[in-house]
Amino acid sequence: MELTTKDIRKILIDFNTVSNRLIQADHLDYDIALKRFIKFCTDTELIYGYIVDCGYTEEDLSELLKKVLEEHLIFSFGETDEEEVANIFSVLKYASDNDIDVSHKIARLYSSSSTYQEIVKHFNSRVVLILINHIERYLTKIGVDLGLDDKTVYNISVKNGQVNIATDNSNLNAVNQITGTDSEQLNMLVSQIQNLITPETVSDEDAETLNNAIETIQCELTSSQPKKSIIKTGLNVLKTIKGTAELGAAIAALIEFCVNFIH
Repeated sequence: MELTTKDIRKILIDFNTVSNRLIQADHLDYDIALKRFIKFCTDTELIYGYIVDCGYTEEDLSELLKKVLEEHLIFSFGETDEEEVANIFSVLKYASDNDIDVSHKIARLYSSSSTYQEIVKHFNSRVVLILINHIERYLTKIGVDLGLDDKTVYNISVKNGQVNIATDNSNLNAVNQITGTDSEQLNMLVSQIQNLITPETVSDEDAETLNNAIETIQCELTSSQPKKSIIKTGLNVLKTIKGTAELGAAIAALIEFCVNFIH
């Protein structure tokens, strides 16, 4: 496919928009927002090519879904980034294609809350955000590697998890990931929160939600091109956590740091 950096920026903007709509959707509108998200991913060649290259789930999704619902289990999405992308997308697409009520059925496996909106929040944190972060990071790395020249046309292909980029008619060369610098203050704030996460300070569900949120924020802030929309989503999750005063203070300190950083 031929793309300029302007095309990549537009894809990132549209992806962030459709992702945020899904993350913030009311439980009654969740399945509609999910259909829009799935359609955008499958209709966008750059994204769908990445998802397909990550592989396919080997499970019979119909039988797998029946089993996890009947036995009140959660899905095992794998141990690698590629497995997570392939398996999470497969489950979400299967549910969407077959009009399965995600927010009132599948999401309940990931939370013991009595309110559907809280159930959706935990499902998004434990499942959907993992997929969104992988795709967003993939797009961002391509944008970084392309540079800032909007006029140059690039040929982009993906094979075996490796992004290959060629300028106009030049030869394809493998592109390596560009990593950002670590922030000592960020690491300290994150460590403070992690040290305070115990059964006495926060529930098991909120502990997992909290860990996922701070991991997302840390990954974005230490990447070569942090995305405000992803960071803000993580911050919104942090604001919903209820714990001890000490834990709340540590979370507030991280939020304050992030707000100053992204502004």
